[in-house]
Amino acid sequence: MSNRLTDRKIQISTFGALQVVRAGKRVEESDWHTRQARQLLKILITERPRPVSTDRLIEILWPESAMSAASTTLRSAINALRNVVEPD
Repeated sequence: MSNRLTDRKIQISTFGALQVVRAGKRVEESDWHTRQARQLLKILITERPRPVSTDRLIEILWPESAMSAASTTLRSAINALRNVVEPD
C-alpha cells in the first residue's frame, strides 16, 4: 500500500545540475520530454516566491519569437512540466 503523501513528494536540488526526485525516484533526462520544461522549472525556482508573468517567461525563454508562437510554446512547456511533477 502506498502513502499518498510520499507518492506526491518532490525533492529538487539546484546545486550543480538540476535534479528532481519524485516519489523517491530520480526524474531522468528522457522524462522531461522538452528542454523548455526543464528551463521553465529553473526559472520558477529562481524567481520563487515571486510570481512570474507570462510575458516575462516568454521574454526569458523565447526573446526572438513572435508572441503568439511563444505563447503556444509556453503552454506546451507548462504542460510538459506538469507531466514531470504530476505524471498521473
